[in-house]
Amino acid sequence: MKPTMLARIREAAARRPDPGLMSPPPRPSVADARALLERRFGDNGIEWLVFADETAARDWLTGFAVDFESAAVSQWVPESLAPPLPTAPPETAALGVSRARLAVAESGTLILDAREGRRTHLLPPTHLIWLATGDVVADLPSALARLGGALPSAVGLHSGPSRSADIGGVLVQGVHGPGRVMVVMLPSISPPPRSGKLSPLRGGKAVPADPEFERASSYGLCVFVGGDHQRGDCHYRPQERGGFHPSAAQRDRGARLRHRVLLPEPGAA
Repeated sequence: MKPTMLARIREAAARRPDPGLMSPPPRPSVADARALLERRFGDNGIEWLVFADETAARDWLTGFAVDFESAAVSQWVPESLAPPLPTAPPETAALGVSRARLAVAESGTLILDAREGRRTHLLPPTHLIWLATGDVVADLPSALARLGGALPSAVGLHSGPSRSADIGGVLVQGVHGPGRVMVVMLPSISPPPRSGKLSPLRGGKAVPADPEFERASSYGLCVFVGGDHQRGDCHYRPQERGGFHPSAAQRDRGARLRHRVLLPEPGAA
């Protein structure tokens, strides 16, 4: 019965004309991506500055940091571009500092890598983003092509300060994310770290993983925090291939301390 039914379906499908694939809509060409990006930044409410070198940027950063008490700084930001402020977790930091993977001129969108730590992108009320002028692309397809296979678990597309008009139709900034976004462009920025070490998502020091959980690394991540890495908390981040399921004893031991999420640095095997 099943072969007969499938044969009839194939026969009927063969008689139908092939509709073909829908062609993409025409996309206007972008003659000057950087000029368009700066125009979109203004439209989207993003503040932006351009400096000729790091020396000028550091001089500006010193004065800019005076208005903030603390900062959460991504480890992808070179030390020379970190503000002279006490560090704090993103939950309490007044300023978040990160670097953009790319910027899309067509929409004024900054592409941020989740491996930097999305808390740094979203929780501080002010977000400072460093951008290399060579990382400006015309449109989103070009950005995705540039990213290629080097995709993290997620990328954030940030096109301006957080805005919401959910309550009473009144537009308010900074409800679901930073209320102020500042982009500083430089001719070049040193590349992200590419060692095989672990770097913390929210600050602190990388610590060794318990060998008992090494097999979790192919599915997510398991590391311990605390003075004795044999005791601590394990954080599981399941990937597309499924999750690692700890035993009851492992869960009990992992619950003794609060967890700190650690991620491999970009490019790590």
